[in-house]
Amino acid sequence: TEAALVVTPGGGAALFAHETLSEQMLMHDPAAGGGRVMSAAAAPSVGGWLMLTELMGVVAYSPTTADAAATPTEVEREMETEAPPPLAAVDVPIPPIDVDPAEAEAAVRAEFAAYASGSGGVPSEAGFRLRAAGALTSSLDAAASPEVVSAAPFASNSRAIVDALPKHWPGPSGPGPAVEMHLDEKARRHDMFLQWLVEAAGVYNLLSAAERERILEHGEMVAALLCVRQIHNEAAEADELEGGGGEEVGKPLELLREAAVAAGEALQSSDAAVKGRPAAEVCYSRATGCATALLPALADGIDAHAGADSQGSLHERATALDTLSRALLGALNAAADYRRSHAPLYPPSISSGPTAPSPRWNAGEGARRALRAAAVAAVLLRDEAARGGAPDLAAPLGSRLLAVATPLLDACAADVAAAEPGSDARAAARAEYTSARNTVLPALMDAAREGGGGSGGFHGAVRPGFGVTMDAVAAVAEAHFGYEQLAEVCEAALAEAADATAVASATARLHHHMRTLRGAPVDGEGTFATFMFERSMSHPGCSGSVGRRIAETLQNTPDEFYDELTDCLRPRPPLLWLHQLRADDYVGAASTLRGLSGTGAKGISGKGATLAERRQFLSLAKLSLLASGASSEADEIVSIDAALNLTEIQCGLLARRSDGKGDDSATPLPPLRLVESCLGEGNGGAAGSEPEDVLDAFSVFASAGGAFREANKTLLEACWRRAAAETDWEQLSELRASAGDVKYVRSLVNTPVARAARRCYQKSFAVRLGPPFDEVLTPRDVLNLLEGAIGGGDRSDAALDPIREAIGLYALVEGDDEDVVPRDSYDMDV
Repeated sequence: TEAALVVTPGGGAALFAHETLSEQMLMHDPAAGGGRVMSAAAAPSVGGWLMLTELMGVVAYSPTTADAAATPTEVEREMETEAPPPLAAVDVPIPPIDVDPAEAEAAVRAEFAAYASGSGGVPSEAGFRLRAAGALTSSLDAAASPEVVSAAPFASNSRAIVDALPKHWPGPSGPGPAVEMHLDEKARRHDMFLQWLVEAAGVYNLLSAAERERILEHGEMVAALLCVRQIHNEAAEADELEGGGGEEVGKPLELLREAAVAAGEALQSSDAAVKGRPAAEVCYSRATGCATALLPALADGIDAHAGADSQGSLHERATALDTLSRALLGALNAAADYRRSHAPLYPPSISSGPTAPSPRWNAGEGARRALRAAAVAAVLLRDEAARGGAPDLAAPLGSRLLAVATPLLDACAADVAAAEPGSDARAAARAEYTSARNTVLPALMDAAREGGGGSGGFHGAVRPGFGVTMDAVAAVAEAHFGYEQLAEVCEAALAEAADATAVASATARLHHHMRTLRGAPVDGEGTFATFMFERSMSHPGCSGSVGRRIAETLQNTPDEFYDELTDCLRPRPPLLWLHQLRADDYVGAASTLRGLSGTGAKGISGKGATLAERRQFLSLAKLSLLASGASSEADEIVSIDAALNLTEIQCGLLARRSDGKGDDSATPLPPLRLVESCLGEGNGGAAGSEPEDVLDAFSVFASAGGAFREANKTLLEACWRRAAAETDWEQLSELRASAGDVKYVRSLVNTPVARAARRCYQKSFAVRLGPPFDEVLTPRDVLNLLEGAIGGGDRSDAALDPIREAIGLYALVEGDDEDVVPRDSYDMDV
């Protein structure tokens, strides 16, 4: 099929087919969205044509074969309403272009120069010429090194603009206003460069995020350098008004000149193009040296003239800090203002996983070093002034510290966020952040406590409004985990509250901070709520004693913090159970109280509770379980009753052996020791007490549990023999034969053997923990044991009858078909 492609001067195109080229197959309209056709050529390999369009790039078109029999007439063509069928776009592989970086950079420079001079022709065509030159083929990503990004064509041209050297260097008199004009021109030209990228060439959004960020950083650095230069010029003007002598050490002009010279010399050491030039002017010519040269030079100046090892009077050192820190903060604030004014042009920050992007230049190492030097100097000088060196300087120095605290801590926080969690870099950044916090926040708190609303100034002038307020400290502390300072601010507000409304407001503020400051677990930062709970346990603060603070915490903490308060109180069981009761966690409170019955009121493991403490905590635990709805026969309550019984046994034993005095401060004995004490100490001089001691031994076995009884069966048998030895069975046998049943039964019931049988085998009589005694010693086993111990082969069966009957009063002995004595004869209260 014959075909021809016609490109119009306006950038349109039409494709005609058939032998006479009478049928239009395609109409390309530049206004329809594809842009102008820049070039076209036949492409037999794809059976059509290749067109380079303004917006669609390279597109291939293939003609559609026409059916001659269906060729419409001229009239029919005039009535046809359907548009010509479009040709299908075919993806054509474009071979990689070998780009010369120097040529790409030169193309960008030439296009911008033409735009700036007004001779660039149609602005929209610049983007296509730049693409053809390879300036838009780079594919930088966030991982690209700073050197690679700086070498990109557009970033390289941006740097050339902000680092352009002046046409004429100043003479021996040094820098003057012309330098500031040169910086103004750089700022204007850089803004024009941005405008060209965005509006004219239309390629700004085609650049990588890293290259766009670098271009905008150059604008920030020009703004920062221009601000420092303005401060330098102001100092020069002030020096002239004072009659010259600006070279005097310690004067603002000399301090700024010294910093500029140091920065310039640092740049000259690595830049052959500026060697031999005036160092101060090199500093103000190379805007990209802000981060690597000027900020470190300001840090060195602060250390030398206002730091711990500096010489001079307090006023001279304060003046040096004021001058150099104003230049430092001015540069950083100017960069921040530039970022705010150009915010729509900045690419969105994209973090990789748990880390944030690397800190920007105004939060990098040089900036942090300078800010840290200023903060340390301000802390030292303010402290010296407040201690009597120069009271008039305390307030302005406190204000200067506040001014540098926020950017310093923000920069340190950005450095922490950019490091991989768990890495050495993260640990180092974290240590730097913590050190900065510990340096500035306590000093700010001191400044706020001491007031500082009076007049004063660095140069003797009156400057109203100096001073650090509690609210200002709270704002910094809130942003940077300054929990100690934030807590003190909140406590001060509560202490100063004059009425219920003020108290409610201060409390609401405290709870707001507790609610919103959730810490940084990855860096070991806890929540503010947990910090406040811990603080209330140990720090008296402004509201009185620790005891009062604990009571307030337990009573007034909102429900939303109960879980955190519970976690905080777990290491403090003496307080935890109170909180659990308030939270209606009766089962949890019972468990905590059971633990305290072993450790004591202080909750310290290893020291142990006293008898009085054990009784108290066990009783409270039982009440708590009953409040939760537990049955009095529940295993937990039976266990508590058994433990209470052991406590009462020891208390009774001590009372009998001390003539009724007792000792509730004694340490509870374990069951085995308690049984041995019951059997081994005798009556201690108290008449009639020994049988009670033996009976208490059986109570210990009853309350100590089945495992204890099984493990100490031999000792239990010894208790039975000891109980039997307490009775004259022959005399009781004679009474059985001579006296009536009632008298005999009364005597039988009061024997230790009968009372022990009742304690061990009658379920309803007293607490018994664990399985029945029968699993260790059955009544028949006990009878056999005692018959062997008492009879010994020398006594008649009649003498052993009272033993059998004493046991049979409360236990059914296997082999006995009926009760030894009538039940109604001994069913009495003994």
